[in-house]
Amino acid sequence: MQKPWEIKRARRQLSVREPKAKFLICTEGQTEKLYFTDFRLTSAKITALAGDALSLVKEAAAFKKRLAGVGDKFNQYWVVFDKDENSQERIAQAIKLAEESGFHWAFSNPCFEIWYLFHFIKMRSATTAQELKTRHLPQAGRIPEYHETLSGVYALLKDRQADAIDHAKTIIEETENWRNKLASANPSTNVHELAEQINKYL
Repeated sequence: MQKPWEIKRARRQLSVREPKAKFLICTEGQTEKLYFTDFRLTSAKITALAGDALSLVKEAAAFKKRLAGVGDKFNQYWVVFDKDENSQERIAQAIKLAEESGFHWAFSNPCFEIWYLFHFIKMRSATTAQELKTRHLPQAGRIPEYHETLSGVYALLKDRQADAIDHAKTIIEETENWRNKLASANPSTNVHELAEQINKYL
């Protein structure tokens, strides 16, 4: 039988919360920045950087060094980018540099909005960024009057996030060798990996 002081010690250990992580999230646009900012994770720094996949990663790596130079360090570093006009070779180069620079990566094909759509349906048919923004999301009462800089999307979709995570995971599992087919894996995204990491600290 446990002694009284042993029980108190065990209770104290159970009540200790996991320490908060500091996230640096570098996105290629305002859409992603607005979404992740709305998670309200106070220990996150989210910045939008211009450029294609490889340019984004280079800028993010340089930004990380500048922050480290003034003593601002993070536990998790992420880059968030889309297929856009990037070739498979360009995407592979970006991912290689990201991992060498200590970054995780979240990729979407054709664009970040596929993550939004996955909150509603497990879409398997190839689509375009234009179709997502002007047809799939605004119609059927999903996100009325959707546009790229619409604020409050996170709150609107939060209750459906578990579905989005499930749909995103399933699509990747169904795509053999997904990582090496990112340029043609339309639709797909692994944004759920970043969302799950942030959720741990909310």
